[in-house]
Amino acid sequence: GFGGAGLGGFGGLAGLGGLGGMGGQQIAPMAPTNNIRLTNMFNPKSPDIMSDPDFFIDVKEDVKEECEKSGPVHQVWVDQKSSTGQVWVKFATVIAAQAARTSLNGRWFAGQQIMAEFVTDQTWESSVAG
Repeated sequence: GFGGAGLGGFGGLAGLGGLGGMGGQQIAPMAPTNNIRLTNMFNPKSPDIMSDPDFFIDVKEDVKEECEKSGPVHQVWVDQKSSTGQVWVKFATVIAAQAARTSLNGRWFAGQQIMAEFVTDQTWESSVAG
């Protein structure tokens, strides 16, 4: 019985190691840019979206405030039609964008885990409205 429990314990550690591995993917497959796309920043099915006219303004302000801790922010765009709660942020410098991505990726916001990734200027221009 103890042997089984011991193995179970190792299984747990391996599981944590797996999560550590995922966290270790800080090295994005693409080079850092001035722009990051945050996913899971809001739940598109949330009743608050319908009931609170300032819902998206609040999300935008929260993101801007949080991102400004990493450096100057040029623009925050909330994709209100996104099915995955995307918010796009353009920084003044790559260094600020890198710091924000490191700080936000994997964090929890409004009960959802944030995914932060770099996007190119081309992707930004083809995706961000206004």
